[in-house]
Amino acid sequence: MANIPNIPNLPGGGNPNLPKIPNLPNMPNNSSGTSKIPNSSNNLPDKNALLQQAINNQVREKEKRKAAEAQRVAAEEKRKAEEAQRKANEEKLKTEEAQRKADAEKRKAEEAQRKAEEEKLKTVEAQRKANAEKQRAEEAQRKANEEKRKTEAAQRKANEEKQKAEEAIRKAEAAQRKANEEKRKAEEIQRKMAAEEKRREEDANRQAAEAWQKTQAQEALRKTQEEAKAKRKAKLKKLVFILGGIIALFLIVGKMCSGDDHDYDYNNDYNNESYESTSEVTFDDFSVGSDLEDVTVDPSVNITINPDLDIKKQLQVYYDYVYSLDSDGFYKIQKDNKYGLATSDGTVVAAPKYDYIYSKDSETGFIKVEQNNLYGFLNSKGAEILKPQFEYIYSIDDDSGLMKVEKDDKYGFVNPKTMKLVTPCIYTYIYSLDGGLYKVEQGEKTGYLNKDGSLFKAVE
Repeated sequence: MANIPNIPNLPGGGNPNLPKIPNLPNMPNNSSGTSKIPNSSNNLPDKNALLQQAINNQVREKEKRKAAEAQRVAAEEKRKAEEAQRKANEEKLKTEEAQRKADAEKRKAEEAQRKAEEEKLKTVEAQRKANAEKQRAEEAQRKANEEKRKTEAAQRKANEEKQKAEEAIRKAEAAQRKANEEKRKAEEIQRKMAAEEKRREEDANRQAAEAWQKTQAQEALRKTQEEAKAKRKAKLKKLVFILGGIIALFLIVGKMCSGDDHDYDYNNDYNNESYESTSEVTFDDFSVGSDLEDVTVDPSVNITINPDLDIKKQLQVYYDYVYSLDSDGFYKIQKDNKYGLATSDGTVVAAPKYDYIYSKDSETGFIKVEQNNLYGFLNSKGAEILKPQFEYIYSIDDDSGLMKVEKDDKYGFVNPKTMKLVTPCIYTYIYSLDGGLYKVEQGEKTGYLNKDGSLFKAVE
């Protein structure tokens, strides 16, 4: 509470603004303490004394009134002072409440400040940790960048090495391709030379066989002609002998009848006569044999073979040349320099349309054929299973079991078991790689195939 100054106990409530009452002379007091008025009977005061007493009484009354008024005013002032004191106390309470609230707010503010400082400290600590983490991250990033640079450098070096290796591989592959091409060309030349040699040998054999057959036919014709001539001469001699006998008989009878003796030497006439063959048999009239009379010849539709007669001789009627039965059980037939196949019973399973027919292939077990410098295959029964369409057919790959083929300078794969084209001839080159893959090229693009010829990765 605020300190309020004490008000002294003064007449008029201690109000300094009231007039001061002059000091009155001391009045004699009786035993009761009251003022004694002289007994008129004993001692009568004079008028002045009474007047003075009256005046004093008035003054005292006035002073009492003034004192009461002052007391009232003082009480009012006190009341006001107390009211002011109360208000002051209330203000003080309010001030104290406000101070308390202010203190509470201050404490809250201080608490908030403390918390803020704690948060700031935490933030600073977190920032410090974040900075430390950032530093560690930056250090890790720096190390990672360093490792990345090292890795990139190693990768560049590896790429350079790879490029060098690929360049070396390309050069080696190019050399290998060139060598393979040279080898293929050499094999092709050798194959063609072998085929030509075989053709020449077969032609020579055929010509020799034809010459032998012609010689045999000519010999048979000559013997037949000689036998026919001898038979005609024998018949003529017999006829002449009979006619001579008849003439001699007539001469004898006539001589006997005429009596003229005439000796007729019919033997001399017979011996001087020369007889010519009345018919001439030439080689063109010679047939293969009378045992072919049962064969119906109609090459425009089909041929008829009598299984009870010689199959080869029957085939020779329809074709320019028929080779002997081979180990595969086929007659190779030739007509207009084209080749075909006929079975052992004379059934033509492959018409003469191929430029050449090879022996059964040892790898595939099928029969390789050539037509217009393109190659294909017939099966073991002579039916065409792979149309002649490839410029070259390579050996079977040991790893995949596929057969590489070439067409229009592009490469693909054929399954030698089914003779189906499993990879179209669209690639410039095909290389075998480790790990069961093939690398293929189409111009500048590369891709990969599985070992079964299917696409592993498209060219790009």
